Amino acid sequence: MGSKILNILNKADEMASPIVTLDSFTYTEGAAVEPQIIMNNPSISLYCLDDKNRRAIFVETPSDVDLSQFPFYYYAQLEYAQRLIAVPYEELFNITQGINDAPLIFIYSVSRCGSTLLSKIFNQVDTVLSLSEPGVFTQIVGLREPNGHRDNELIKLLHSCVSTFCKPSQYKTPTTWAIKFYFCIEIADLMFKTYPDAKSIFLYRNIETWATSYAQAFGVFNSDVITGMYHSPEIALRYFPILENYFNCPTDDSKSIDLMALMWISITQRYLKLQQQGYPIQAVRYEDLITRPAETISAIFTQCDLPTDRLTEVMRVLEQDSQRDSHYAQDQLKTHPKDRLNEVHFARIRELLHTHLGAEPGIIFPGTLNLGN
Repeated sequence: MGSKILNILNKADEMASPIVTLDSFTYTEGAAVEPQIIMNNPSISLYCLDDKNRRAIFVETPSDVDLSQFPFYYYAQLEYAQRLIAVPYEELFNITQGINDAPLIFIYSVSRCGSTLLSKIFNQVDTVLSLSEPGVFTQIVGLREPNGHRDNELIKLLHSCVSTFCKPSQYKTPTTWAIKFYFCIEIADLMFKTYPDAKSIFLYRNIETWATSYAQAFGVFNSDVITGMYHSPEIALRYFPILENYFNCPTDDSKSIDLMALMWISITQRYLKLQQQGYPIQAVRYEDLITRPAETISAIFTQCDLPTDRLTEVMRVLEQDSQRDSHYAQDQLKTHPKDRLNEVHFARIRELLHTHLGAEPGIIFPGTLNLGN
């Protein structure tokens, strides 16, 4: 089975899950195609893996649509997809073998902590192409087996996936590529093994302000992310291992608060483990990015070997809503917030934080960027 076109008959109006799959499309199988087209055509980008059939699924979008300008890359791919191209894993491995020794920046986060903003900041640099949440990496987290028996193959897939994104663009001539991930810190060790010279950043914020922002954007009670965990606990554990002992209680509002808080705790626990194991990952606080932007961005750029001579121009992006024109734009959240939390909810969040990390909400993690006084 070689590479082929998949002709789109219909596609989902919205993402039912933040994890991309081929199920978002109905299609018919079309003509055969040379796999090299995915590397030669800048309008073709990797969307997801069809792991059951061992093939990668690419989308072709209009040439005048710059996917790097969207806050959610995967969502823009779905919205603008004109046709699909299916490439078997072995052909993907062959055409990406030996490709990509360019400088890379990987952005991990707890979400709702300025990671989209940082991605946009990177994109203000002429030599950097920053992509905000290509969904295939989040999908790969769900494919990782707890016993690690697929890790070697996933490393090959990760290399091939990154390589397909690091190709010429019709909008700029980058020498560095940045990728902002969504809930991918559980495969950060595989990314380090694949790209040991990449610069890695971990963004986080105070758990209470994070929970407030998360609840307003996604909801907690009956949210797709939270309630989806009840239906697929085995997969949820691959993203948030700490949840192992939290699926035995009835579903209610208090359980939803627990699951939301434990997402933050699980991600930060993973960061701490990576940091303790010596992986070079720079933690950055959202609070520093917002209150001391010039110093923080300058330090991040220095860490990533990027020029700092145009910071005034680069920082103009701070005047904009990094998620504008999306469901999570600030004007939308202020007018139509999903859920609001109260002091009972915050007390439970603090209790969980103390139980699992022995910490207070404003904890500053080891390895966090130090800006001095």
